[in-house]
Amino acid sequence: MWSERKPLLLLVEDNPSTQAALARLFRSQFEVTETSSPLKALDILRGGATPEIIFSDYIMPEMTGLQFLKEAMLLSPTSMRIILTGHLATEELTRAMQENVLHRVLMKPWENDLLLFQMQEVLKLQEIYKEKHRLETLAITDPVTGLFNHRHFQNSLQIELDRALRYSQPLSLALIDVDFFKNVNDSKGHSLGDQLLKQVSQIIRNGVRTIDIVCRHGGDEFAVILPQTDFAGAREVAERIRNECNKSKATLVGEITLSLGVSALSLLKSLGGKNVGSRQLIDSADQALYQAKRNGKNQTIVAQPTKIP
Repeated sequence: MWSERKPLLLLVEDNPSTQAALARLFRSQFEVTETSSPLKALDILRGGATPEIIFSDYIMPEMTGLQFLKEAMLLSPTSMRIILTGHLATEELTRAMQENVLHRVLMKPWENDLLLFQMQEVLKLQEIYKEKHRLETLAITDPVTGLFNHRHFQNSLQIELDRALRYSQPLSLALIDVDFFKNVNDSKGHSLGDQLLKQVSQIIRNGVRTIDIVCRHGGDEFAVILPQTDFAGAREVAERIRNECNKSKATLVGEITLSLGVSALSLLKSLGGKNVGSRQLIDSADQALYQAKRNGKNQTIVAQPTKIP
């Protein structure tokens, strides 16, 4: 007999005995993915997992439960987020609930039947949050391409940069410009110009990973935020996208190519700058893109930024 799948629960608990007890309890009603590491949990979410509930301990060695859930919120915004704690920090947890980082705070020790009842109540709320997220997504989506818009690009780049600096991880940015797009718009009209932008956006999507963030930067320009990627890997991604566009030219609305500029956090940090920010990443990628256009288009240039103060 066919049955609906159990809702997915991501359990993050660094105490082995507590993790085992919670996993055993939750498996009666949930499909449970468990880990003792919030960093591994974030990797699970980056891999595309969208659990109905993320259940986290509060005090953990790698980061606090609140720090983890703030990042998890960005990766899986429709998940309900719960903290389990034996140390009630009322002001901090109240603020987190007001900011929608947290949906529930549960206390140790717990009573099994009550905890399962609370989990079912949280599931009922998720449908409301899904609809809320749908409306919020419309506000950060470019209506032509379906990609994230410029506002989301700016916010996401700052978040990824903060994370990369905090954990000493690589981060790269690629800016992509559609060569000869004005010719297509002028000769074939804006409707076909929009169709071409949709086709290019699909080529870009197909050339990146699920954790990469693809945005319409404005006009005929796109941006790809590449977490955990150094400049060599970013250049490889950029070249893959450019070459795929060249292969697809015969099926595109217009005979176009792509120019790309790549910048990397490691290149900026190697210059000894103490004020590396999202503006520097964007400016250096933009300078590289400008150089690619000046050099004849249809190429990728990796930024060689000037010294940062």
